[in-house]
Amino acid sequence: MFIHQAGRTGEIFERLGVLLAPHYRSLMIDLPGFGESDPLPEGFTVADVAASVIEFLDGLGIERVRLSGHHTGAVIAGEIAATYPERSVALAPTGYPVYQSAQERRQIANSPQAVRPILTLGGHAVPVITEYASDGSHLLRLFQRAVMMLWYSKVALGATGPMMLPFENLPPDDLKFVNDFVMDGMKAVGSAPTLTAVRGYFPEERLPLVKAPTLFIRSLGPVEAPFCQRLEPLQKLVPGSRGVTIENGDIHVIHTKAEELSEILLPFFREVDSSS
Repeated sequence: MFIHQAGRTGEIFERLGVLLAPHYRSLMIDLPGFGESDPLPEGFTVADVAASVIEFLDGLGIERVRLSGHHTGAVIAGEIAATYPERSVALAPTGYPVYQSAQERRQIANSPQAVRPILTLGGHAVPVITEYASDGSHLLRLFQRAVMMLWYSKVALGATGPMMLPFENLPPDDLKFVNDFVMDGMKAVGSAPTLTAVRGYFPEERLPLVKAPTLFIRSLGPVEAPFCQRLEPLQKLVPGSRGVTIENGDIHVIHTKAEELSEILLPFFREVDSSS
């Protein structure tokens, strides 16, 4: 089961799911408040989101799953593994956010980007949609943000060249990514409350409860949050867990490094299966 980050939907795992399809059935849900899912009541917690995922599995009659998630989804996957060990075969999150101190947590929660998220890569600033504009300009801002984030990610990966600009020259696969980003953003009514729930969550209290075999995956690169690039603190919280690094990765690693991710997840899941 794949669990997406705030602002997106389960469709971000489409590439990865196709690569794993010959070996495993992939579930890619829309969390409450994202995509086609109704939001939870105000004031919900990470535990509430995890419970909603379990309710989804119950509805399908699925007893046990291999868990993965990206950013916010990584936190929710970890909470499922901690609270429902009998349902968790393995845990392999990507970009799990972990803070070095209470001060860093407060700084991130109170930063201008947290209050009104802004993309500032390469000196450009494009605000995330916080309100709709009658002239539709919020759609253009969201589109520009998606293009710029993907473009800087590709630059960080060493893919230089006229692959992104001008916008009308976007390759078909990248154009689909940008279109999906815009569509997801328009439906992401749950972003703010979900991020609030995650920022009030303390993995140091919950991850030690995880019993499933665990592999933490991080992406090293300039287009990724530093607090999503830490392995050592996470491995200390889950005894016996392992960590692996994707070099030149980015915030869109699910899209830009799907093949490499599949080559990490597949042998890990097979190893867990063979030892169970």
